[in-house]
Amino acid sequence: MRTKQKHQPWRWMRRILLVALVALLFCLPAAAAELDGNPYATYSNNIRGLSMYQRPTFEVDSVIDGRALGIGKWNEPADVAVDPEGNVYVLDSNNDRIVVLNPDLTLSRVLDNFVYEGATLSFKKALGMFVSADHELLIADTENQRVIVATLDQQVKEVLTLPDSDVIPEGFQFRPKAVIKDKKGFTYVLSDGSFYGALVFSQDNTFFGFFGSNPTEPDLLSNVVRVVKNFFIDDTNVRVQKLPYQFTNLCIDSEDILYSLTAVTQNNMGEIRKLSPGGDNVLRYVRYIDSESADYFNFGDGAGYKLMTGEGRSTVFSDISVDSTGLIFALDQTYGKVFIYDQNCNSLSIFGTGLGQGTQEGSFVLPVAMVNHGDDVLVLDKNKNSLTVFKPTPIMAQIREATVLDQKGEYQQALPLWEDILSQDRNFRVAYNGVAKALYEQGDMQGSMEYARIGGDRGTYAQAFAEVRSDFIGANFWWILLLCAALIGGVVFLVVYTSKKQVVLIGNTKVRTALHTFIHPIDTFNAVRWKGNGSVLIAALILILYYGLTVFGILNGGFMYYDVALEWYSALYTFLPTVGMLILWVIINWAVCTLLEGKGKLRHIFVVSCYALLPKLISTVLMLVFSYTLLPDESGIIDVILTVSDIWFYLLIFLGTMSVHEFTFARTFGTTILTLLGMALSVFILLMILILFQDFYSFLVSVFKEIALRLKG
Repeated sequence: MRTKQKHQPWRWMRRILLVALVALLFCLPAAAAELDGNPYATYSNNIRGLSMYQRPTFEVDSVIDGRALGIGKWNEPADVAVDPEGNVYVLDSNNDRIVVLNPDLTLSRVLDNFVYEGATLSFKKALGMFVSADHELLIADTENQRVIVATLDQQVKEVLTLPDSDVIPEGFQFRPKAVIKDKKGFTYVLSDGSFYGALVFSQDNTFFGFFGSNPTEPDLLSNVVRVVKNFFIDDTNVRVQKLPYQFTNLCIDSEDILYSLTAVTQNNMGEIRKLSPGGDNVLRYVRYIDSESADYFNFGDGAGYKLMTGEGRSTVFSDISVDSTGLIFALDQTYGKVFIYDQNCNSLSIFGTGLGQGTQEGSFVLPVAMVNHGDDVLVLDKNKNSLTVFKPTPIMAQIREATVLDQKGEYQQALPLWEDILSQDRNFRVAYNGVAKALYEQGDMQGSMEYARIGGDRGTYAQAFAEVRSDFIGANFWWILLLCAALIGGVVFLVVYTSKKQVVLIGNTKVRTALHTFIHPIDTFNAVRWKGNGSVLIAALILILYYGLTVFGILNGGFMYYDVALEWYSALYTFLPTVGMLILWVIINWAVCTLLEGKGKLRHIFVVSCYALLPKLISTVLMLVFSYTLLPDESGIIDVILTVSDIWFYLLIFLGTMSVHEFTFARTFGTTILTLLGMALSVFILLMILILFQDFYSFLVSVFKEIALRLKG
């Protein structure tokens, strides 16, 4: 249970100063980037896609190959597995054998020829292997289109081939590439080229059906292309269909839950899935406050890695493993990296290297398989014909222990571990969230909010803020009530007084005209058109103020609603949809209405369009204020305000267009549609010009480089 502590300003002030210092140090080159003797840097990705260097979590312990074991060179090994006793099995694919290592990774024996119904049975270029909890050895005998189920003493119990079932599509090729078996006795087989998920065989090895295929993502362009193609195809049997991406690999955790891995997806999201008994993905992550399906989470490197290193990377996963604590390990085949995530999709660490040129220990050429061996991680390189053993560093041991405690809700027990981790590595974001949860339980709400802000944990921040706000309101309720009464009374008095005395608060006619847009829009727009009371200067100031407040809100709004990564943000991103779109509206509307005999001038359209921004100006200010005072659960108030301001803005700009051009309602509606179409066409043309310019610039650069090389030659 959470208990509140007495108010101790000196205590939380010290915490705030410490956290502020740590936040400042985030901007400096991290000491965690040091390689510490490893040929690779260790880093992690945060929820906003930014990459940050951190202390090494794994280091190379040893490298094992066939020659070192005295059994000859391995030939393109394809898979590695571990049995319940800790024995390691290496599938030496092109040598058609399985090398068994003891728990201490010394040679135990070699399995090559199996016995089936009194005859010798061997496999050919197998790609997958698994050792079940009941000590069965399952081999995905790819070239022979079968799965061999055998005992560890090489006695074949069953051979699974292509099932004879109406569920199997016509022309389906059974080429097993991965196989696993759960504790209930169900066998799951991945077939190369299958888009339908895993083939499931029951306890008696009868075909049960397909399981857990990837979802297909809707894509407008692809759907249009498919519809067009289908329109010209008469044969319904060859209609173009959108198929899901096929699984790359499978694994199973200690709780008998299946995980699927997809090398590449359409949107680079959802590569890892945790499958329920119904085949649905139950893995989730928290982006803002509420959890979302991990189908929309990018598990690989993104633009943040390019920002950190200057190198663009595209992750292609080849294997997946889950250790006894529930940590998820995914192997990147292209760049030889191991990605580590917890059950909430928090990036804990990324280590390894290669890019197809790995020559040092700890680097890879073609890593194809990986497995957890106790606390160690074993990575198999198909090209180097070797098995690399990574052992955890002391900080990784602490991360493991703290993560387990955190997922159990034992935040106080995890607190010393998180604090020790932060003392070693200030860049470890998840530790800040762990400390924030522990401080919340202790009743230190200010400290919890500060740590949660650095860690990007809006949920804990909102919980702590709710307590702080409740305490503040409770301590100052009467003062707040008196202030509200005074404000309301002051406004009422001002309205009544000015009405009775006919006092004019604003002497400038043009300013008064602009402000009357709220309550008398048609009169205002007519005054702009016929009396010349519109001011281009005031209109421009309103537009600039709206843009400035929008940028200010994004950069300085409350953490529960705004959290912009300064590394990504550019004010240009805000300029284009605000100032840029309004200027484009003015120009296109003027052009369209001029052709249709509209009476409004360009300055009139600009003035009424900017005056129409006044409701959005007020909603932007209110949004900024409420972002510091309202909880995410209370965001419905903000949604209502923003919706009303948007409707008000569109209504005002419609009435302004109708007034300055002297159009009827129907004619205004028609010109509005034409203006929007013209804006869309203009944006499209601008994009095409930018693309052509970029291509032309790249062409010139390549030409100059070629000339420079020839001059040097």
